[in-house]
Amino acid sequence: MKATPVQARSLVLQVRDEVARLIDAGHYRPGDPVGISELARRFAISATPVREALARLAAEGRLHFHDNVGYSVPEPPTAQEYLDWATARIAVESTALQAAFGPLDGRAMPLLFDTSGAWLRPEGEGFICGIAPPADADPDATGDFEPAHELLESVLWPALAHRIPALAELR
Repeated sequence: MKATPVQARSLVLQVRDEVARLIDAGHYRPGDPVGISELARRFAISATPVREALARLAAEGRLHFHDNVGYSVPEPPTAQEYLDWATARIAVESTALQAAFGPLDGRAMPLLFDTSGAWLRPEGEGFICGIAPPADADPDATGDFEPAHELLESVLWPALAHRIPALAELR
């Protein structure tokens, strides 16, 4: 029978994975310190691989490092931070696509919904957009197809310009 080669995992990776598991399991809560010497004692190893493992977790955003204090578990991201990340991702990815492939064809753009309720999609040679008014200001508009210009100016345009900064330049 032929032996199957097995790769040994480094001590640093083992500690990194175990600390990540402890964070995920709630052993360490947001704001809790994560001590190098405590973990070295717990795993019965020197502080060096623990220090390297925690540095990796900090690089991944799983821990925060504070000068002269050490490591702690960060607070979870807020809804606004998630929105900011999504907006930044859209800006970066669309810029990268334009750099790689030239101007984008609006017909290839999907329907875009913003967390504010605003939406935008291609329509013919241009775009069409909208937003529902707040419930307390939503009139019965059966058969009324006139645009609500005040809603466009005060709510829809700012939401779309925030989501797609290039739109602000069109104004």
